[in-house]
Amino acid sequence: MKSNYKNNITHNVLIILLILIFTLSLSTTNFGLAIAQETGHIDLLVKGHDGHTTLNALLINSSNIIIENVTSNEPSLTFENLPIGTQYLILLNYKGISYPVITLLNQTMREITIQVFELTTSDENIWIDFHHISFTSGDNYLNITEYLQFRNHGDSVINNTDIKIEIPNGFSNFIWDQDCCLEPTDFGIFFSPIKPLQPNDTQTINFKYRLESSINEYSFVKEQYYDTSVVIVTLNPDVLRVISSYNLDSEGLIEIDNSLVDAYSSINVFSGDGFSITVAGHESNGINLLWIGTGILAVFGVGGIVYAFRRSKTSIEQLKSEENTLISELEKIEKDFTSGNMKEIEYLTLKLKNKTALEKVTNRIQEREKVGKVVEEK
Repeated sequence: MKSNYKNNITHNVLIILLILIFTLSLSTTNFGLAIAQETGHIDLLVKGHDGHTTLNALLINSSNIIIENVTSNEPSLTFENLPIGTQYLILLNYKGISYPVITLLNQTMREITIQVFELTTSDENIWIDFHHISFTSGDNYLNITEYLQFRNHGDSVINNTDIKIEIPNGFSNFIWDQDCCLEPTDFGIFFSPIKPLQPNDTQTINFKYRLESSINEYSFVKEQYYDTSVVIVTLNPDVLRVISSYNLDSEGLIEIDNSLVDAYSSINVFSGDGFSITVAGHESNGINLLWIGTGILAVFGVGGIVYAFRRSKTSIEQLKSEENTLISELEKIEKDFTSGNMKEIEYLTLKLKNKTALEKVTNRIQEREKVGKVVEEK
């Protein structure tokens, strides 16, 4: 009897313990689920809404599943009952233009503001940040490669717009880096950006073509349809020689992709203006002109020396200080580009701007020193 009694007690205790353990397990599980299922909401505010256009917003989770699809005529939307700790993609569509935003809901409320813009088909706010033209020569022809970066400097989305690019008459063998959106014209080409250009968005393009001439001399004339920040013309100095140029400053030899090229540049070419350069593929005799800063030193014969210079109150000491600053800046630009912290477009633009400024300062110093020597001799 005692043995059975003890066995019953032990059995009952075990059952009670099992029930307690199961109850605790359920409580722990429910508590964990309660924490995992804590939810929050995302408030979306749309700036720039015209007050009546229908908005459409998709809420997509990290598994690329659409959680909500909302339409509204109001400039505000709310996505509710969302698990906290989840990353979402909000894809807002306004007047056919998509505005994507990625956000992480890491608290019970997240407020997101999206700026939308009106549409335009006008190209009046198109600017060119950078225009690089490269010359290589063939058998009685030039191969021209052009690289351009366009930018929307307006406050509207540029959509379905034809952007104009002038190409000299008689071009052939045209090669385009796009698969579509190109229309030849009598002045060059029209092209439409593949995607709409939102304010400050950029579009880069490049293309190649051939220019032929019956003589071994080529005059390349270009008109800019849009304000252009920087124009760079480069050519192989071992093959081509520049005879003359208009609205282009010589930068001398610069290094691009481990090769030395002869470079010419122009800063701030406005719409309607242009530039030109005439090149030849052989050497010829002519008057030698040595450009010195803002003036010219030309040698016409025995004792015939003419020089000009711009007067300035800046002292040589100040000029030399400015020269040292520009040298340091050029060294920093080279270091940033070599280490991969600067893109090639930015590198070439900054290098040419600072190199041009440095040459002008250095030449002004040389002019001052030369004038000083002339005064001392007198």
